[in-house]
Amino acid sequence: MKMLRIFGIASAVLAALLTAMIAVLYVVFDEKAIKDELTRQVEVKTGRTLMIDGELALSVWPNVGLRIGRVTLSEAGDKSQFAALDSARVAVAVMPLLNKRLEARHIEIEGLALTLIKRKDGSLNISDLLTSPDKPEESVTAKPAGGEAANAPLRIDIAGVALRNSRLTWRDQAAGEVVELADLDFTSGRLFGDVAKRSFELEKLTLATQGKTGNELFELSLDLPSLKISAESLLGKSLNLLARLQGEKRQLEGRGALAGINGSLKNLLVEQVSLNLAARQGDLALTANLTSPLSYEASGRRLVLEKILGGLDVASPALPMKQVKLLLTGQLAADLAKQAATLSINTKLDDSNIALKLAVNPFSPLILGFGLDIDRLRAASSGRDNTNGGENRPESGQQRCGRGED
Repeated sequence: MKMLRIFGIASAVLAALLTAMIAVLYVVFDEKAIKDELTRQVEVKTGRTLMIDGELALSVWPNVGLRIGRVTLSEAGDKSQFAALDSARVAVAVMPLLNKRLEARHIEIEGLALTLIKRKDGSLNISDLLTSPDKPEESVTAKPAGGEAANAPLRIDIAGVALRNSRLTWRDQAAGEVVELADLDFTSGRLFGDVAKRSFELEKLTLATQGKTGNELFELSLDLPSLKISAESLLGKSLNLLARLQGEKRQLEGRGALAGINGSLKNLLVEQVSLNLAARQGDLALTANLTSPLSYEASGRRLVLEKILGGLDVASPALPMKQVKLLLTGQLAADLAKQAATLSINTKLDDSNIALKLAVNPFSPLILGFGLDIDRLRAASSGRDNTNGGENRPESGQQRCGRGED
């Protein structure tokens, strides 16, 4: 009974202390003062004008939460709008902060609008934000009490991130181009990171947007069910990407997927990469599908598609046969460090075996070498076989193209 009584008294004291702390936080929380200080600091450090027109609200239990209403940020030294958001909310668990763990329950941003500009002189309107002042040299100080525990690396655990109804505008003043992203939505499941173990986990990520470039409309979406990264391994189920382009003169739809993502950051392996493409421009229609395993070696920056399988279908009234269907096999190897790549593609058209080889070194300025082997040619106008008087003799009937430069 005595122990129960002591426990009850201790619980009551703790509850009273927590209540008092919450009351003090609400008393000292001065919304106007915080807004004024934030505005002043932004003006001093960036030369931009921050306006917080919406409410600034605080919650402290069971999570420390901050909600902010309408916010706008100007261009540097200008009153025109650079960025704005309708509302944002961040909620952080209280107790893990005492153990240097950041556990965010929610990160939500609604109605973000951002304008990126490339000026005629090549500079960006965010250059001032990307440049940070030099950090002062750190003085040697004694370790704080608690030793290594006090300097324990941070662990991040976020239950979910949501970015809704956002808009992004890109303006290239030199080229006179404008690209607009509208209805940009980004959501994720749990995000977990441990700096000490150099590990990262993502449960689910989705991205969807649509927009306009010139007179053409486009749509993009991405889906990543899960991803786990550590110092020694990388594991993911799949990644799916969809891209559509719709214009008056052309239409395009592409679907890409990665399945069986594994290996590590040093040596990435993908069991199957697949690409499906359907395009139309005027009377020309093209469909293509390709699959291959993929490997990437980070140290040498080598990318290999070792077994390309697929097909190509081209249809047009301008073609003699109106439609061409080809089955494709091949390999691709790229050495990104040396700016070199080789591609070999094999196919068959009617009775002709065709082998195409391309070699690029370097990428810029582009130097391209190519070779084309065809063991049998048929003249469409006469129907005669032009390979050695109509006989099939690949040894002497090969057609080769030499090295070229672009």
